[in-house]
Amino acid sequence: MSKSKIITRNASRKAFLTGILVPMIAMAVFVSRVAAQDLSSHHHADASSDSVNSNPETTQDWAKDRLSKSPRHREWVKVKNGNREVNSFVVYPEVSKKATAVVVIHEIFGMSDWVQQLTDELAEAGYIAIAPDLLSGMGPKGGGTSDFDSNSVRQAVDALPPDQITGDLNAVAVYVSKLPGANGKVVVAGFCWGGSQTFSFATNRASLKAAFVFYPSPSTRWHWGESRLRFMAFTPATTCVSMQPCRRLSML
Repeated sequence: MSKSKIITRNASRKAFLTGILVPMIAMAVFVSRVAAQDLSSHHHADASSDSVNSNPETTQDWAKDRLSKSPRHREWVKVKNGNREVNSFVVYPEVSKKATAVVVIHEIFGMSDWVQQLTDELAEAGYIAIAPDLLSGMGPKGGGTSDFDSNSVRQAVDALPPDQITGDLNAVAVYVSKLPGANGKVVVAGFCWGGSQTFSFATNRASLKAAFVFYPSPSTRWHWGESRLRFMAFTPATTCVSMQPCRRLSML
């Protein structure tokens, strides 16, 4: 191999490591650390409450408390998907440059306080983070997650039509990518049921820059297809596994 080719190859490797792999791993480590720190409290939430309608799977006072102290701007927005309106929680980073956006896919418990607090922590790290309530409009009262109790919410999430889920997530990805503070790059992160949906969404939206999958539940609704993403899969111990059938790694 000629000296010029060796120099070119080494330069390409350096560009890959500094411009692509390092930012992706940094983001993966951050999200996995946040998830690991919060999981114990999240899954062992105190079931006692003064409210008769309280759902211990979606209501966590510690997460509410953290979120209430956040200095970052946050808001609820309604994202249109055909005739549907997807209620979505958005938190904005305090940065001077345009930021990458993260779509957060909730667990089987729906839009919980923990999901909102995690979304805020992603914004703290410099990302525009948006978490859609995929049960929007599906509740018995026409609402979303808050319409369900701890048993029915799991059944409702599990029964969501796959095409509707994909449509909702596509609409949210388009919405967040066009926000004034966004740089147009969108990644997705999902937990448990949402981890399985992350696989599915990534194979249906080629423009995603990365997909982060945390403790996914078993699912037969996704396949690798011709995905051009590198998937980062995480166990509860936050071990990172790089899946092999990927075609290339896109820059975050």
